[in-house]
Amino acid sequence: MVGQTTIFQMLRVCLCLGFLGPAACLVGTGYIECDAAAAVTLIVIAVGLSGISMAGWGVNHLDLAPPYAGRISAFKGVIESRHFFSVLETTISKRIIYYQFETN
Repeated sequence: MVGQTTIFQMLRVCLCLGFLGPAACLVGTGYIECDAAAAVTLIVIAVGLSGISMAGWGVNHLDLAPPYAGRISAFKGVIESRHFFSVLETTISKRIIYYQFETN
C-alpha cells in the first residue's frame, strides 16, 4: 500500500481544501482595497472551492451505514430543512404565549 491513498485520506484532503481554500480567499478579499473585479473573482473562487468539501462531508452517511444511506440522507434532509424548524418554532411560540396568558 505504499504510494496509495486511502478513502479516509482523500476525504480529509477534500475537507481541508473545501474549508481552508474559501477561508483564504475570503481573508484575501478583506485586503483588496478598491478592485471590485479582484474581489468578485476571489469570492467566486471561494464558493467554487467550498463545493470540494461536499466530497468529504456530504458522503459521510455512506461511510457510516451503506445499507441505510438513503434513509439517513432523507432524514437528514428533513431535519436540515427550514420548514421543519418553522413548524417547531410556531408550536413552541404558541405554547409560550398561551402559558403567559394563562399565568396572568
